[in-house]
Amino acid sequence: MLLDADADAASILAAAAQQAGVPMPTDFSIESVAEQDWVRLTQSQFDPIPISPRLWIVPTWHVAPDSRAINLKLDPGLAFGTGSHPTTRLCLRWLDEHLQGGETLLDYGCGSGILAIAAAKFGTARVDGVDIESAGGHRLARQRRPE
Repeated sequence: MLLDADADAASILAAAAQQAGVPMPTDFSIESVAEQDWVRLTQSQFDPIPISPRLWIVPTWHVAPDSRAINLKLDPGLAFGTGSHPTTRLCLRWLDEHLQGGETLLDYGCGSGILAIAAAKFGTARVDGVDIESAGGHRLARQRRPE
């Protein structure tokens, strides 16, 4: 955990252990961490992802590597479907190879909506994406073919 330099780390750890109902850890260390631009450090770990010759997933802080390609601007996050997982890439490749334009597509359990967005970019007539968040809220994303 990150604490202010003058914080009593041992007391804070003891209180956290007590609240969690676990014994106080006996093997821990305290070290100083230099101030950094954590946002830029995190962003540097994510580069554009090539899916196919005509499709890229590009974080918003990057310039698209191929301006002629379909570049999905999508920032990495906690939702499944940022393009980094092999199943998402396989589904995107399948859509790229099989959609002809004019189809109707349902992205059930859409997460970030990446498959629905890609399908819309590939020319589907109608795309619906549906997901239920773990917190009990419901999210419905409806995408139509972009103009």
